[in-house]
Amino acid sequence: MRRKIVWTPFVVVAIVVLASCSQPTPGGGSTQNTIGIASGIAIDTWGNIYVAGWTGTSSSSEPCYWKNGALVTTLLIGSGNSYFSTAQAFVDSAGNLYVLGAAGTSSSTLLPCYWKNGAFHALPSGAYTYGFASGAAVDGLGNVYVIGSLGTSGSSYAPCYWIIGASSATLLGMTTGDTFGWANGIAVVSGNIYITGAEGTSSSSESPCYWVNGASATLLTMTGGDNFGFAHGIVEDSSNHLYIAGAEGTSSANEVPCFWEDGASATPLTLSSGDTWGYARGAAVVSNNVGIGGVEGTSSSAAWACYWESGTANTLSIGSGNSSFWTYWIAADTGGNLYTAGAVGTSSYAPVPCYWKNGSLNTLPMGSLSVSQQSRGVAVRHPGGPADFGAEEF
Repeated sequence: MRRKIVWTPFVVVAIVVLASCSQPTPGGGSTQNTIGIASGIAIDTWGNIYVAGWTGTSSSSEPCYWKNGALVTTLLIGSGNSYFSTAQAFVDSAGNLYVLGAAGTSSSTLLPCYWKNGAFHALPSGAYTYGFASGAAVDGLGNVYVIGSLGTSGSSYAPCYWIIGASSATLLGMTTGDTFGWANGIAVVSGNIYITGAEGTSSSSESPCYWVNGASATLLTMTGGDNFGFAHGIVEDSSNHLYIAGAEGTSSANEVPCFWEDGASATPLTLSSGDTWGYARGAAVVSNNVGIGGVEGTSSSAAWACYWESGTANTLSIGSGNSSFWTYWIAADTGGNLYTAGAVGTSSYAPVPCYWKNGSLNTLPMGSLSVSQQSRGVAVRHPGGPADFGAEEF
C-alpha cells in the first residue's frame, strides 16, 4: 500500500504549522509533547548517534536533540525570539555537536543560527532580514563552515556560507541572470570546500549546482530535456569518487531521484516497478558503498520512504497503523549501518520523531514542554525538498 508523504515541494515561504502561538502563563508545570520531527542526524567518532529536531504540542514547541535514542535537552532560541526551525546536525572530530537552523520573532523574520553543544548562537546576517543555516563541516585547519541562505523574505534569498568566528557571511557566486538559490550539502574533499544546492530565477526555476571554495556555481548536467532540479547530499567514497544526491525533471511534480558522480551527467536512481517520481536527499558512505536516502512513488501523494544502496531501493518501515511519513538527512557509522532521520504518523497532522537504522523504525521520546517557557512556533521551508529544514506542513 502506498503511504502518503506530506510534503509541499518547493514551497519557499515560511509556514506556521502550529495552530496557536499565544503566550502561556508562567509558573511551572509541564505538558506532555505529542508531535515532533527529527530533521538531522550525525554520528561521532565514538559511535554516538545524535538526532536534531523538535517536539511539542498543537500549540507550542521547542527545538531539541537526542543522543543514542534518549532526549537530551530542549534548546533555547535566543532572547525575544518566538519562532524557530531546525535542519541538519553535525559533529566535529572533538565531539562538539552543532545543530543548524534559524530563529526569529515571526515565521517571516527567521534569521540563521546554530546551537553548539546546546548553546544558541546567532550567525551574522548584516542588513538581510531573512535567512537560515542548513549544514556544516570543518576543514583541516579546524575552521567550521556553516552553509545556508540570506535574503529579504521566504521567497527571496541567495546561497551563502559563514566561517564561525567571522563577522559576516560570504555570498556564493551564481551564474549570470540567477538571483535565487540555496545551499544544502557540504563536504571537505582534499582540502577543498564543496557546497551543493540550487540556483535560478525563482523557486519554480531551479537548477542543481555546486560550488568549490565559494567560487561561482558549476551547474550539474541533467539528462534528456530536464531543466529543473536540485543537489542535496554530497559525500566522497573510499575510492575518492565524489557523489552528489538530488533530483532532476521538468518540474517538482515531474522529477526523479538521481546522483552525479565526479561531475558527470546525472544518473537516475533505479525506481521500483511502476514508480515514476521521487527525489534523493542525504548521501553517506556505508560499507564502502554509497547510501542515498529519499522518496519514490508515482507522485507526492502516493510515495514511500526509501534508501538506495548499491543501486537498489530499500523500503523504510513506517510502523503499524501509520499512514504518513517524513524523511530528512542520513548518516552512516563505521559498522556499516545506515541511519535516516524523519518522522512517522497516523495522519499528516501527527508526526512522531524517529530514525531508521538499516530500514528499521525507531521512534524517539518527546518529553514534556515546560509551560514556564515561552510558547514557540515552528516555521518551515521546502526548497528542493528540504525536507532538510524544519518540519513538514501538517
